[in-house]
Amino acid sequence: MPAEIALNDSGKSVNVTLCYDAVNSSCVKFTYPLPVRVPLYVFLITTVALTVVGNLLVIITVLHFKQLHTPTNYLILSLAVADLLVGGVVMPPGVMRLVESCWYLGELFFWELSAIFGYGVVFLEFNVLGMEEVYDAVPCEGSCALLFSLLSNTLASVLAFYLPGTIVISIYIKILLIALEQEQTSRDRGLNVSRKPPTNKIEAKATKTLAIVVGVFLSSWIPFFLIISFDPHFGYVIPPLLYDIFTWVSYLNSTFNPIIYAYFYSWFRRAFQIIVSGKIFQRGSSRILLF
Repeated sequence: MPAEIALNDSGKSVNVTLCYDAVNSSCVKFTYPLPVRVPLYVFLITTVALTVVGNLLVIITVLHFKQLHTPTNYLILSLAVADLLVGGVVMPPGVMRLVESCWYLGELFFWELSAIFGYGVVFLEFNVLGMEEVYDAVPCEGSCALLFSLLSNTLASVLAFYLPGTIVISIYIKILLIALEQEQTSRDRGLNVSRKPPTNKIEAKATKTLAIVVGVFLSSWIPFFLIISFDPHFGYVIPPLLYDIFTWVSYLNSTFNPIIYAYFYSWFRRAFQIIVSGKIFQRGSSRILLF
């Protein structure tokens, strides 16, 4: 692997591997040992495959089976589409950047991703308002580093996570209170728990599943937004590796969602079996009753 000679703090020469050997402003490349590199690639590629395949199965299930054409399942469909984009567009470049520690897809692709998934904040460079000199001194050829000023960081965190998260929690609490009120009404009418109507059982299970989906979402994204919220206050002391770890923890939310649906809904598992076995191509398969 090509490298160049550099001097460390003690004045001794050391071999330094660069992302681009022919570029003077190239970033230094960190190379993982082979026993770490191979399992890391296997884990990340498996995660990407599970995310794409799992969410693709959810999308096909909701779109194909007419029994599932309900407002609730259309919400699941929209979430699956968003998770599919994360698995198919965001994760693969992230695998390369994490393992290779260099960005080889060019500046244009980097800005395109920023424009699409950063809602224009990064594309228009609002993230570095007030710290342009610091930002200009950081990048080198082969880097994919993002810096946020205190102002842009606060606004991005509030608008992208804290505000939506608060709204989601509020909606779930309202749904939970309504479900508890309906259950209490049923008991007051003399319907004990063992004789609950099937509809009530389905609603209770849906409420429980929704709680788990919301809980996994918050658990996956809270660590990431906590570090980007506190880092500017302490002079950007959090190491890049910790950022990478929490970024991938947040990505895993898109992997977990199809697993949650399959675990809690037997009709999702049956639909997956029909799709994988090829029975979906049979005439009238869209009218199969899943529950």
